[in-house]
Amino acid sequence: MWLFTELGFYSIVKKGKHWHVRARIKADAERLSEKLDGKPEVLASYPGSDYPWRMIVTAKQKAEIFRLFC
Repeated sequence: MWLFTELGFYSIVKKGKHWHVRARIKADAERLSEKLDGKPEVLASYPGSDYPWRMIVTAKQKAEIFRLFC
């Protein structure tokens, strides 16, 4: 799922039991992380990824993201 927001552009996908919030720009990921409880760590993805920055979030944090923008 893609989210186009005032904080940035994100892709959210489920991989196994975890939710990955992916961003193309590190600052976008950092802005969103600051808004979430627990401030998930912004991690570098694998080289050549379309979304080189990501956070692994809990289901609760994923719900927070939707509350921020809905």
